[in-house]
Amino acid sequence: MQSYSQKQNDKLEQFVSEINSLRPTKEQNREVAQLLFDLYVTEQKKRLVQYRDKEGNAHYRTEEAGKGYLKNARYVITTAELMRHVQGKAVYGIFGGRELSKFLCFDIDYGSWRKSEKWANKIINSLQRHGIEREQIHVSFSGKKGFHIDLFFEQATSIKMMQTFYEHIVKDIEGDKHKIEFRPTNMQGVKLPLSVHKSTQTVCYFVPNNTFDLVRATLSAKDAIAYLQKAKENRINVHSFIDQCKKLQSKVHASAAEHKHVERTEESLTYAKANIDNNIFQSVEDKLAYCKQLLLSRKLAYKGSRHNATLFIGQYLKELGSSQEQTTSEVKAFITEAYTNDRNKFGEDTTLEYALGEVERLTRIIYEKDYSLHNEGRKEWELFESELTFILETVNNTNEKRKFPLIQLLFAFLMESKKHAKKSNGYVFYTAYSTLAKYGCDSNRQRLKKQIDKLVGLGVLEIAKETEQVGVHKTPYYFKVNIPNGKAGSNSLVLPAESGEKEKKIDTIIATLFAEEKASKLVPKTYYYEKVKPIYKAAM
Repeated sequence: MQSYSQKQNDKLEQFVSEINSLRPTKEQNREVAQLLFDLYVTEQKKRLVQYRDKEGNAHYRTEEAGKGYLKNARYVITTAELMRHVQGKAVYGIFGGRELSKFLCFDIDYGSWRKSEKWANKIINSLQRHGIEREQIHVSFSGKKGFHIDLFFEQATSIKMMQTFYEHIVKDIEGDKHKIEFRPTNMQGVKLPLSVHKSTQTVCYFVPNNTFDLVRATLSAKDAIAYLQKAKENRINVHSFIDQCKKLQSKVHASAAEHKHVERTEESLTYAKANIDNNIFQSVEDKLAYCKQLLLSRKLAYKGSRHNATLFIGQYLKELGSSQEQTTSEVKAFITEAYTNDRNKFGEDTTLEYALGEVERLTRIIYEKDYSLHNEGRKEWELFESELTFILETVNNTNEKRKFPLIQLLFAFLMESKKHAKKSNGYVFYTAYSTLAKYGCDSNRQRLKKQIDKLVGLGVLEIAKETEQVGVHKTPYYFKVNIPNGKAGSNSLVLPAESGEKEKKIDTIIATLFAEEKASKLVPKTYYYEKVKPIYKAAM
């Protein structure tokens, strides 16, 4: 039989064991940190830090990589930093990217727990009416008197789209945008959950989104891991969300209004564009022929077509490689001669001074909005891991010494094809050399043409129509990409047209779509170690 002291020791060991089982292990903290990174983090170079002043009140400061005491840091939000967050050693908030975010947060604070809970329930009910499932709605206690309602997405998506959706929901419940705030943006961050609020010393747990019961909150590391894993599995499909937002856009007030004169100009531009596209010109060839006719005759084709002529000639010259300044000058010269040659085709009240002023405004819009005769660009498109794998394997199997320039160029053509090529035009599209250069391709036209010829020789690119000389200009090339369509079930990434250049860079996309082991085998070594590996390393 066990002695009394032995029994007491056994009970003590069992008690210590139970206490230790509640204390998260390093591996559990690392897993929680990684899941937080996967669900929340888009911008790694900037963070919010919550701290306490001498009176015990909580405040925030913004810290950025490369500034102040972090001048030697490349990133300030990593899984290592998030481990400090979940361990209670720091309290961090995060920002959205310039264009994209992985999540949308309704930051609710009506001054009291009861009022905040009431409005949180209204938001949840509205979200469900708009097709968001309850298991996709995640509520966490902010640590004081409010709640955060988070929606996670399968891929990072447009913050502008999220703002459209947020504004519609708040309007739907007749809420106050000062008490239900939109987060995150590139300028306004939001505190992450699973930390200890510096002022109240309360842990910001996830709570059930039907009861808001803290007693049944996500308390242990094991619970947090299970909750976050399920949240990751139930992320919102980006395609469906974007389609929903497009339907709502017309119902939401614009966040900023342009000057009335510019608005009228754009309305005229849209009308002129629709008038020509729908009623007169049915193909790119027709549009090009129309532009050539105008420039040759130096007259308007018919009365009241000044807007149309300005729009088309401006786009035509832009696509021939002219700068905005050059295009403005040439269109002004055309309008001046047309006004002199055949005044009757201009409106009776239209002065030459006014028409030339319109040239400046319309040309500026053409360049700012990137209007094109050749392409009606998609608002968003999907890029597949299998497509990028095909590019890498195809070029790697060549005898080229410098493989990466070809990989980068073919990637750029694929992206432009995704944006512009359609079945209705035989998947043929136009892109300028200057556009290819934005993807990091060689800006030297002669070297770039040699690289294009090599891709044509590999059979992955076709020149559907050669360039031809028109006066002092050359017409653009038309291209067609021969890359197998993305495989169903393959890892993919949705890229909105509004996303910034950084989000469309090949190294960023490789690190997003590929496991590191696969990338290390397919990406040329020098580029992998200089550009791609640091991205994986930063995310560890």
